[in-house]
Amino acid sequence: MTPESTIHFFIPGICGVKGNSKKLVRWGRRWGIKGRDKDIAAEASLHARSMQFRPSSPWRGPVKLDVEFILEIPSSWAKWKRAAASIGAIYPTTGKDRGNMLKLLEDALAEVYYENDAQVVAGDVRKTYGDTPGYSVTLTKIEQAVKPERKTKP
Repeated sequence: MTPESTIHFFIPGICGVKGNSKKLVRWGRRWGIKGRDKDIAAEASLHARSMQFRPSSPWRGPVKLDVEFILEIPSSWAKWKRAAASIGAIYPTTGKDRGNMLKLLEDALAEVYYENDAQVVAGDVRKTYGDTPGYSVTLTKIEQAVKPERKTKP
């Protein structure tokens, strides 16, 4: 494995989602989608915050993406519940959809860490509570078997 075969980094900030902000709306006789700008802004912000960890060139081939979405513990909770959430005894089961959070992250990392988000073929994804909200990301190149060159007869 090369030194750039695994990259681990943390991006602080509120974890965003992609897809929930779109609504089908009607303007007079025409229909359209409202809210796409919010998705673009969230993706651009995440993309910019992740640039400092990028490899020398985008990876080709399959990639494993392990990510932990660390959500802020609600300040309205009782002290015992906040303490339980900080040690991982309570998981976030309401609010943001894990799939939409992952979609935003994969799209933001595309073309910088890997050429296309379709290259992400494996990985672990989880949502937890923590004192510092953000994204804990580990990208790993998956080595593929290479077809040996065919020997030609002299």
